[in-house]
Amino acid sequence: MNIVVCVKQIPDPAAPQSLDASHNLNRSGKLILDEADTYGVEMALQLVDKAGAGESPWSRWDRPPTSRTA
Repeated sequence: MNIVVCVKQIPDPAAPQSLDASHNLNRSGKLILDEADTYGVEMALQLVDKAGAGESPWSRWDRPPTSRTA
C-alpha cells in the first residue's frame, strides 16, 4: 500500500511574526507542521499499520514527533 500525504511547514503561531519590506510574512523563524497536516500523517501511518503491508518513510527513521509510540 502506498499512501502519499502532502504537508506544508508553517511559521510557528506561538512565535512573534513580522512582515518584510514587501509586506510578506517573514518566514525565517521556526517552522512547524500544520496541525491538520499532522493529523493526516498520523492517519496515513495508522492505515499502513492496519494494512500490515508496505513501508512508510518513518519505518527507517524516527516517526514524526507528534505520532504515537508503539
